[in-house]
Amino acid sequence: MVDVTEMETLPYFLLLLKKNALLCSIIATGSFAKADLSQTQYRIHSDQAIDFFNFSLGENETFTSVKVLIVESGTSITFFTNSSKYFEEPERYFRQMDSVTNHIYTLNQITSQTTKKSLGDFIVLPSPVPPASVWVRNSSVYGYAIAVSFFTHNASNPPTKDKN
Repeated sequence: MVDVTEMETLPYFLLLLKKNALLCSIIATGSFAKADLSQTQYRIHSDQAIDFFNFSLGENETFTSVKVLIVESGTSITFFTNSSKYFEEPERYFRQMDSVTNHIYTLNQITSQTTKKSLGDFIVLPSPVPPASVWVRNSSVYGYAIAVSFFTHNASNPPTKDKN
């Protein structure tokens, strides 16, 4: 069992996520069925995928889109933004950074570069919700994104540590 005091020590961005009733409902239930979508702009792709547009987590934290994907192994949420602040200052928003990886690839004669900063694993919600693996990305194709994935321990890329 996670100590409530421990959960309150979450980094700024994850505290905002934890306070968002819509996203927490989706994460906790693994479904969109009981989520109150009435106050959002959204597009449902399937029972497993939805996009939110102009999505706000806080006064100065609005995202162009948020993609939520629910699969058997858990829930993945990707926040897309035009702002480089999360990527350029991960310690400010997440208090830590584990590693940086760079990928350069060519598709249809177009070269793309992606830099990903792994920020670690965090306990955002109490059990049975698995810890969240978090990273930020800057892609020459997709722009800036924050990915937060809540995958079960039997998933192909399970959380391995608790950095609360």
